[in-house]
Amino acid sequence: MPEAEESTRKKVTREEVDAAKHELEIWSNREKRLRNRERFVRSADDRKRTHRLIQYGVMFERCHRELEVLTDQEIYQLVEGLLQIPEAEAQIAAAVAGHKDDSQEGET
Repeated sequence: MPEAEESTRKKVTREEVDAAKHELEIWSNREKRLRNRERFVRSADDRKRTHRLIQYGVMFERCHRELEVLTDQEIYQLVEGLLQIPEAEAQIAAAVAGHKDDSQEGET
C-alpha cells in the first residue's frame, strides 16, 4: 500500500507542476501582449509627434521659402531668437492658454 500512495503523490505532484507551468505560460503570454501593446502605443505617439513636427516645418518653410538655404543650426538659432521676442511669447502664451481652457471644459 505505501507504494500506491507514493505513486499517487508523484502523480498529484506532477499534475500540480504541470498546472503551475501552464499557469506560468498563461501569465508570460499576457505579459508579452502587454509589452507589445505598450510598444505599439509608444510608437504611435512617436509617429504622431514626428508627423506634427514635419507639418510645422512645412508650414514654416512654405511661409518663408527663402529659408530653404539655411542649415539646421541656422534655423534653430533663428527660431530660438524669434521665440524670445516678447510679442511672440505673448502670442504663444495666449494660444496655449486657449487650448488649456478648451481641454479643461471637456474634463468637467
